[in-house]
Amino acid sequence: MSEGRCLGLVGGLGVGATIHYYRKLAEAHDERGCTLDIVIVHAETARIFEYVQAADPLGMAEYLNGFLGRLKAAGTEIGVIPAVTPLYCSHQLTATSPLPLVSVVDAVVAELAARAARRVAVFGTRYVVESGFYGLLDGVDVICPRPDEVDLIHDVYTELLRERKARKRSAGSCQFSRTR
Repeated sequence: MSEGRCLGLVGGLGVGATIHYYRKLAEAHDERGCTLDIVIVHAETARIFEYVQAADPLGMAEYLNGFLGRLKAAGTEIGVIPAVTPLYCSHQLTATSPLPLVSVVDAVVAELAARAARRVAVFGTRYVVESGFYGLLDGVDVICPRPDEVDLIHDVYTELLRERKARKRSAGSCQFSRTR
């Protein structure tokens, strides 16, 4: 992005990923001597999973468009959803988004081409593996986990999300229960 443009980031769909993208964007702008203009909103991973489980891509697109609308109202000019599971509604989202969106698929394809990658292994939640996203990577042999591995990887990922939320609640309750 050039200086003077405002980027909108739909975060929360993996808080660690949101932090990673924010940090990398800030570093890249610092290296170029530019000021980062960014607005971040927080979507809920559990809600995204509910839409996939309910086979409701239109509902997911409407949910995400609520955040994209907030970003537009805040002055952003382009939106980014730095997560793969929302690709479940990519057609519906692209058709209805109030903002132009950066495509994670385009970024992955460009990076694989730059590395001359012809065969890659992929990991993700059950929803990502079952989404067909990996069929979008033309010219690349994609090795997906076996069904039992998909379950294990999905369980580990969702457990990490639950643990993060439990630690956050625990830490938060300690802060509010202290007396002086």
